[in-house]
Amino acid sequence: MPNASRSDLIVVWPGKGIFLIEVKGGYITHDPDGTWWSTDKHGERHPINPFHQARRNAHAIEKYVEHAWSQSKLHLPWLVVFPHTDLTAGFTTVEASRDRIVDRPYLSMLVDRLKDIGHDGASATATAIRCEAFVQAMVDVRDPQQALIDADAERTRRVAQLTEEQF
Repeated sequence: MPNASRSDLIVVWPGKGIFLIEVKGGYITHDPDGTWWSTDKHGERHPINPFHQARRNAHAIEKYVEHAWSQSKLHLPWLVVFPHTDLTAGFTTVEASRDRIVDRPYLSMLVDRLKDIGHDGASATATAIRCEAFVQAMVDVRDPQQALIDADAERTRRVAQLTEEQF
């Protein structure tokens, strides 16, 4: 997978969804003109676009994984987390709805945010088998399609073994 589509966190949660989380450390600010800035520990400001990065990474991972498995289309919801920044209570931006942004006061509610986004359709497709296939597609260096075939063959072998042991 290309370096440009590396993500900070990917949460694979059977029954809830597969989620991408983009974390922006440092102190984050937002100018009225729409520019986002990250201030590092040395006080230097760097322009960032965390929402574009999260969407781009989610799309790249969706395309990568879809080529690697025989499951239906993958939808990868995303969140942007600012763990060191407090946004105002009524904060809004055109780049993302507020439920896609987790700042310091809402860190303890991150799991709830994932559950809420999961209710938007991600949970319906996050079966244990799909989650396992996703993980295999992301970590297996062999041919991804072959990896899924091998995993299925191993499950079939194990089911046959367990059936035989019952009789």
